[in-house]
Amino acid sequence: MPTPLWTPSPNFWPDRRGLRPLAIVCHIEDGTESGTVAWFQNPESRVSTHYSVAKDGVIHHYVREEDTAWGNGVVRQPSWDLLEEYPGVNPNLYTLSVEHEGKPGDAVAEPQYQASLWLLRRLCSRWDIPPTPDRIVGHYRIDGVGRSYCPGPTFPWQRLLADLATGT
Repeated sequence: MPTPLWTPSPNFWPDRRGLRPLAIVCHIEDGTESGTVAWFQNPESRVSTHYSVAKDGVIHHYVREEDTAWGNGVVRQPSWDLLEEYPGVNPNLYTLSVEHEGKPGDAVAEPQYQASLWLLRRLCSRWDIPPTPDRIVGHYRIDGVGRSYCPGPTFPWQRLLADLATGT
């Protein structure tokens, strides 16, 4: 089992203003893991996620799950129904976010897939998040304009959701 590397980001809000994680948003880094680590640790970037998963399966942990990372907040032409339950509320306050190393269109490497599956299982269990397509979503479902490619056309949604649902 992977041990996430604590790689703290200064870019977050303490706590969740009374909300709790209800969903997990998957992202593609659109670059390398080392570039993402540097970007998330830069206060001027004003972005972060809770976790990232490198192609070799290494997991970085940037923001405590009880706190609010800044990766999912811009809402433009969304296609995610859960946003309608919290109109006007920044989705960062009720989501966890997981980046994946690579570019849109890259295949997810098997070590990366297995580490991501392990992490998502832990998050779903810890926060009682059902592993369904409405609770494990791509960033494109929140920002259909600026992030229409995120996490990309080759992200293994069917396999991931099936594996999460069956526990295999």
